[in-house]
Amino acid sequence: MPEPKTNQLTAQEWASLSERTQTKIKIISNQRTSALIEQLSRLEEEYQKALMDQTEHKSAGASFLASIGSDCQAVKEFMAGLNPPTEIDGKKTTVADRESWLLKQRNENKELFALIERQKTTAFILESDKNQVVLIENKMSNIRAVIALRTAQLSFLSGG
Repeated sequence: MPEPKTNQLTAQEWASLSERTQTKIKIISNQRTSALIEQLSRLEEEYQKALMDQTEHKSAGASFLASIGSDCQAVKEFMAGLNPPTEIDGKKTTVADRESWLLKQRNENKELFALIERQKTTAFILESDKNQVVLIENKMSNIRAVIALRTAQLSFLSGG
């Protein structure tokens, strides 16, 4: 195996080392821990940006945030302003008739439809942001685990 390129050992110094020490140096030289630390640093920057994006999107879409199975505030306010007909074909409408009319408005009323689409888009963006944050967290966790493993390996190699 060729000598590792080090700035600290001359060819004579390398040759004077025991085979076991040379093997340890080769293993340590191949660890590339600095590349992992650089990658972790980049991921931490991405993580900060992802958190800022998530916060910005939540703030921008605050009136379009909906809880599960419910409409967002903007849709609720718009629907509250709609006046269902009190009569259809000369007959007084029932509660079920008015609810049916309101449900139809979700597709037929262009303004309401646009608000509902904005609610869906906001939910999609926020879910995407959340997934991005989790993905980066997992990547950082994996890199930290590899760094911890390499630290343990280096500790083992340095002990005898």
